[in-house]
Amino acid sequence: MAGSALTPRLRRKLKRIRVFGLPSAFHAFGSDSFSLSVTKLEGLESVGLAGVGKDEDGVVYFRLVVRRTRGKRVLVVRAGDLAAHPADVFSRLADLGAKVLTPSSKANLIAALEAHADDKPSFFVTTKPGWTPDLSAFVHPAGIIGPGDRSVEFAPAPKLVQYGAKFRVVGSARRWRRRVGKLLRGNSLGILAAAVALVPPVLVLLGEENFFFALVGGPGFGKSTVIVVATSQWGAHFDRDRAMSLGSAETAKNTLNNLDYLLLAHNDLGAAIDDLRGLRVHGSRAQAYEELALSAADGSERGRATVERQGRFRTVVLTSSNASLQREAVGGQYEADRAVLDRFVEVPLPLASSAFEELHGYSSVAKFAQELKGRALNDAGAVGLEFLRSLHGWVERDRAASVAWLEARVAWFIKRFGKLGAPDRVLRRFALIYAVGSLAIKWGLHPWSKKEFAQALATSLRGHVNLTVTNAPGGAAVLGEETARVLAILRDWFVEHRHRMVQAGANSGLIKGSGEERAAPGFLYTHHDRGGEVLLREHDFAQLVQSVCTADHAKALLAARGVIAVDETNKRRSFSVKRTVGVNADGGKWRPNMIALSRRALDPALAPPEPAQDAA
Repeated sequence: MAGSALTPRLRRKLKRIRVFGLPSAFHAFGSDSFSLSVTKLEGLESVGLAGVGKDEDGVVYFRLVVRRTRGKRVLVVRAGDLAAHPADVFSRLADLGAKVLTPSSKANLIAALEAHADDKPSFFVTTKPGWTPDLSAFVHPAGIIGPGDRSVEFAPAPKLVQYGAKFRVVGSARRWRRRVGKLLRGNSLGILAAAVALVPPVLVLLGEENFFFALVGGPGFGKSTVIVVATSQWGAHFDRDRAMSLGSAETAKNTLNNLDYLLLAHNDLGAAIDDLRGLRVHGSRAQAYEELALSAADGSERGRATVERQGRFRTVVLTSSNASLQREAVGGQYEADRAVLDRFVEVPLPLASSAFEELHGYSSVAKFAQELKGRALNDAGAVGLEFLRSLHGWVERDRAASVAWLEARVAWFIKRFGKLGAPDRVLRRFALIYAVGSLAIKWGLHPWSKKEFAQALATSLRGHVNLTVTNAPGGAAVLGEETARVLAILRDWFVEHRHRMVQAGANSGLIKGSGEERAAPGFLYTHHDRGGEVLLREHDFAQLVQSVCTADHAKALLAARGVIAVDETNKRRSFSVKRTVGVNADGGKWRPNMIALSRRALDPALAPPEPAQDAA
């Protein structure tokens, strides 16, 4: 009886299978163990035709089978390439062992394929990795996840081929979880980045747009290590030194146009660009960031003369920068707005000089980073592949239920952390990351608990709000600091000149243009609604605040604090208000436009005590 009882671990595993289904099969490219119906081509002994296919644009492809002494190999050839670049096609066939070196064999191949050009398509061709249009299969650069009947083939566009090799799989997802995940625990930015890297294949399920996720902090503090570890889930460059520097990320030493190819090659896969300082731009760097963010959000390749059809892509780009996008924009002609910033989600380092809060006993950040990167590269690519297999099996079983599950986690996060003050679009991004990271936890790919994960995301979300809202140019903290400086100047001025000010009003005895009026630095006034006021001339006010900001900006700051009188009559808003100071030379009321400030805010004897500041 005891032997037949289910252990808690097995019970949890069976529950997971009931909810999520089993992972889908993975069929690697280049495998000899496949069954295809091959048509013999006249005049050719070593090359056969295994069907005609088309891509989503209707372009024709031939699936050629090369018979070798040991096994067979498949080559998918675009009909247009055979017509425009036959030498390249014959070269690729020869590399696979096909006997197509003589002019007659080449002519026989072209003639035979022409005869089959109008055959009914027997397979679908995709020119980029990612989901097929009907979500029946997922094309990984190393193979197909889904149907094992070769109904889908991958023929990458020439500009994308260079990126495919790094999506290699070494080691195992279980070992990555045990050895790498162990060191990431306690490090909020590392936990966050690991989840961000897995978001791209989920975008299509919830109809989410692309975005950048930028780690912001000083050089040498560990941002690149975080990117190496996060992207190692998808693979790594073959060169060990390059892999230790980038993982599977790319450098920013590209033009904006060349980055299109990078994003197309990472469609539905984790993309990363290390250190945006290397981006080649003409003019303002902030303007380049804007173009990059909006172009990525649009998800389409830039139009150019050499492009026949604009490619489409879905991705989330993990990147790093030494300075915030808003900080880059200060002092330039470009002014960052939320439309850009919300697509360029920036998160500061959790500590002032380190990306890691927990070093797990290592004596320095450098030694910890070296060990962490080495472990990650030893099991590169395994986590991403297992995530895709699990995701495909889950979606194939019940797509509607999958979407509902994800939306429920998104809704929970928004409800739980909406009070932190993040803009709605950014909050939705973090909620999406939480939903995807929860999947990785459920499937045993990440070792931390959902509680740990949510807390790590909340830490980074608070950092984002502080960086791009509270402490950003125009943010609450900056505005508060500017307001305090303006008020300090006005208070000092009031204390210095209080003894020379005279009481204004209809019965004050002041006459416009008199010596007493001209000598007064300002006037005291009692308003029937606002109480005691201090009146200043416009030009005097502007001179006082010019060391902090413009007069208009200072007025707006004081208005937000309720310190300055505002005239909103006649459907306009003016900080220059009418006040009765005295009389004209003819005895009529003299009501000039003045800046009217609350005396309570300027007079130390009347001002309330400042509230105690939070020690944090």
